[in-house]
Amino acid sequence: MGRAILACLLAAPLLAQDLKIENLRLMESEHGLPKREATVAPGENLVLLFDVAGLKREGVSMTLKLTLDVVDPAGATAHHWESDETRATDLLGGASQPGSVWYGFPTEAMKGTYTAKVTVEDVATRAQATASVQVTLADARLSVVNLGLTSDPTGQLPHGRVLVEREVVFVDFFVAGLKIVEGKARFQEDLVLLDEGGSVVGWLPNAVEQELKMLTLVAPVQNRLTLPRAGKYRVKVVVRDLNAEGTKAEHVLPIEVVPAPK
Repeated sequence: MGRAILACLLAAPLLAQDLKIENLRLMESEHGLPKREATVAPGENLVLLFDVAGLKREGVSMTLKLTLDVVDPAGATAHHWESDETRATDLLGGASQPGSVWYGFPTEAMKGTYTAKVTVEDVATRAQATASVQVTLADARLSVVNLGLTSDPTGQLPHGRVLVEREVVFVDFFVAGLKIVEGKARFQEDLVLLDEGGSVVGWLPNAVEQELKMLTLVAPVQNRLTLPRAGKYRVKVVVRDLNAEGTKAEHVLPIEVVPAPK
C-alpha cells in the first residue's frame, strides 16, 4: 500500500548554492490544505510537499533522485522508496523547485510517532540533502481525510483549487474511523457548496446512504461536481456514521472559480 510519487519540478536555480530541501510540510492532499495537526489515521495517506534549492542546471535541464524513508515508533524502517533518475526541463528559471512524495499507512500499522525523511540527490554533482518531519499515527476517529480535487473519475489526476466556470471536477476523500458492525460500515455522505457569505449554492443531488463490506479501516469516496459562476466558494463534506448514532464529521476545502475564456 505504501507508495510515493515524484512531483513535477518546474524551475532551476539562477545562482549556484548549496543543495537543500526547504519548507517540508504535511498536506491533506497534493492540492489541498496544510494539515492542521501532524496526525494521521490508519489507512490515511501521508502527503509531503517541499521545495528543492541548489540543483545544478545543465542548460535548461537538471537531473535528480528522490528518496522517502518512513521509520516506525520502534526505529524500524516501515517504508523505503527511491525514484529513478529524473530529468526535469525548465525554461523559466527560479531559485527552487517544488516536489512531493506520499505514503499510505497500512491499516494494521503500529500506533505512535513516525519519522518521514526526504532525501534529494543532485545527479550532476552527487550532492545530497535531507529533511525530516514527524507524524503521529493515532487511533482512528470518524474523520474526512485526504480531501482534494481530481480531473478524472479514477482519481489519478490531481487538480488545483482554482477552477473555471462550468468545469467538471471530482471531489475525492477518504472516511476514516467508521464503526464496523458485522463486517459492514454504513454512512451518509453529503456534499455542500457554499459561497463567500456561507449561503448554500449547491447540494450534491445524489448523496445517499452507503453500505460497504469493509476490508480496511478507510472508505474511499468520490463525487462529481460542476462549478458555477466565477467567485470564491467552499466545498463542505459532511459524513454521518449510521452504525454510531449521532456521530458525524465534516471538512471544508476552499476553492476559487474564474471566468471561462471567451
